Amino acid sequence: MGATTTTVDKILKEKYVGPIQEAMTQGRVLLEKMDRNSEDYDGKKIVIPVNSARNAGLGGAAEDGTLPTAGSQAYVDATYTPEAVYGRGQISGHAMRHSKTDAGSFARALDRELRNLERDFKNDCNRILNGNGDEILTRVNGTTGSQTAITVDSTRFLNAGDTILIDTDSATISSVDSDTTITISSAVTVADNDAVKRRIGSTTVVEPDGIQNVIDDDNTFGTIDRTSALYWQAKVLDNGGTLRDLGLDDMDQLTREVEKRTNEMPDNFYCKQELRDVYGALLQADKRYNSTTLSGGKKNLTHNDVPFLTDFHAADNTIFAPKWSSFGLVEAGPVDFMDKDGSTLSRVVNKDAYEYTLVWEFQTVGYNPRENASLTDLSETVPA
Repeated sequence: MGATTTTVDKILKEKYVGPIQEAMTQGRVLLEKMDRNSEDYDGKKIVIPVNSARNAGLGGAAEDGTLPTAGSQAYVDATYTPEAVYGRGQISGHAMRHSKTDAGSFARALDRELRNLERDFKNDCNRILNGNGDEILTRVNGTTGSQTAITVDSTRFLNAGDTILIDTDSATISSVDSDTTITISSAVTVADNDAVKRRIGSTTVVEPDGIQNVIDDDNTFGTIDRTSALYWQAKVLDNGGTLRDLGLDDMDQLTREVEKRTNEMPDNFYCKQELRDVYGALLQADKRYNSTTLSGGKKNLTHNDVPFLTDFHAADNTIFAPKWSSFGLVEAGPVDFMDKDGSTLSRVVNKDAYEYTLVWEFQTVGYNPRENASLTDLSETVPA
């Protein structure tokens, strides 16, 4: 008997669902470091109680004097809405028929597509977790008018074939030509600083929050407005939006801000590789070199014995000093195929083809964001 969608489903479930769970915690730093919790998720919202004020019933009193007025703790609820991220693939009936007598051969033929979808899905989730939930991949940099060749701040998160919105205009990327230029399939009218976002049809995608939402001091996070909630503010050491060179005193202050809030050092410094190298250049100029040995014998830079972790998707111009236990992920369930109808493969309407879809519904949540700090507005160029 030849392979059918039923027999192939069995292969997919046995061969791929387990590895997807493991792969989501390997190879990308932020996905690995952030705790994942499904126990706190119930219904449409994630609600985490936050201790917003201490008991004010404190004070010394003289003998036979009046005692302090009794007080109590104050609490507010941080409320989060989970978002679903999808990864979708398709295989033709032609490809299936080429291995119709051997289900194992079919699994091998499908292997590359599934594993590459798994890789791309993991990378995109890691990009999302490094962001701030605004869905912006990059911005137009200087290009104006009706154009197909567009200069952007960075092509780091762009790929050929991506369907995007430039401001409100739909476009498809034909090629990524350099670190800062792309070509789109047909001309659209653009302006400097237009946002570039991924789209589905003509609609912008909706993405969960990321580490930039957690380690901030003036945004709304978990429905709590931080501009008036000191207890929910991380410490942001900025330079008013003007890039500046990194100094060792800046790193000392970043470390100190976390230490003042937790009586502990940060768990790590977390940034792009470029900023780690800027820090390393400072040590060379100062004729010293701080490092620690990671698992596997790899050397890593440290400051005040706190190691640097780097990630390709980390935020531009920023070094984070996180306490990993102060925030994490709450998920509706593990990464899985969308197969509630009992079938991993679904027939594509009016086509000789089948598709498969990965889904992960989650949200980044804060437990005590005030324990974290960041150093922003940093130049990523090693000083001459």
